[in-house]
Amino acid sequence: MKFFLKKILKITIYFNLIYFGFIVLIGQVFSNKNPINNNLNKEILILGDSHTETALNDSIIAHSLNMAQSTEVYLYSFVKLRKFVKKNKIKKVILSVSTHNIINNVEKWYKEDENISFKLPNYYYLMSVKELFLLFKLNPIQFLKSYYAILYIKGKKVLQLNKNTPISSLEIGYFRELKGNNIAKDTLNRIEKTKQLNSKISNLQLKYLNKIAQLCTENNIQLIFINTPIFKGDTKENLRFLNNYCQNYFSNIKMLNYSSFSLNDTLFYDKDHLNKKGSFIFSDEINTVLKTN
Repeated sequence: MKFFLKKILKITIYFNLIYFGFIVLIGQVFSNKNPINNNLNKEILILGDSHTETALNDSIIAHSLNMAQSTEVYLYSFVKLRKFVKKNKIKKVILSVSTHNIINNVEKWYKEDENISFKLPNYYYLMSVKELFLLFKLNPIQFLKSYYAILYIKGKKVLQLNKNTPISSLEIGYFRELKGNNIAKDTLNRIEKTKQLNSKISNLQLKYLNKIAQLCTENNIQLIFINTPIFKGDTKENLRFLNNYCQNYFSNIKMLNYSSFSLNDTLFYDKDHLNKKGSFIFSDEINTVLKTN
């Protein structure tokens, strides 16, 4: 029995070493052949969650690239920015900062099964060991499940990767068009979100937001926070909370607060996001503002 167990243990160790080697190799290929390594001639990088992902059209905002992604916490924004600035000289970073991004309820996005299973295989090669270990500590079981899925998810894509590969195919963020209008189906959304407001800030989000700010400073990049339009505007409580947060922690960073930006109801996809037509109008507004500042 002991001999059998030792043999199983050896096989397990060998398997994991070989698997780890493949994962490292795939990560190196994705890192070295990544189209982000090209000089993309972009001056503005757009990051954040679904608010910027769907509101800021990088085909309208001059010299910009939208790499925002749904349920994106600032850890992922930071690792993308860190990779991007190595080969690209950008002048501005526009980052989604709203009340829901800074309260501790958002920390569920770090550890939810669905988020780790999608984001770990797509971001792991951009992350340090310390950053990976953070995700492991938050949800060890799902982390291991997602780790062992990397070879299947990324292995078949690595052979197709080259410097002409569209950045959108990397699944780490792009401008996403939303078509239609679902406001009628979303009636209770704002009320429920207001009830869920937790007055405690997320220390984890604050940590990586500070890292983003520091990285921008080190690379002479202007960091701009943006609060994109939401249907009927945000609550006074939320706006007060957000304003106090920015004043206390990031008083030197410009905030573009457009949560109450006047738009026709038909230009919203739901209460949190603009649809395609709404993003076109709003992006044109932002493009004008950036040109004059």
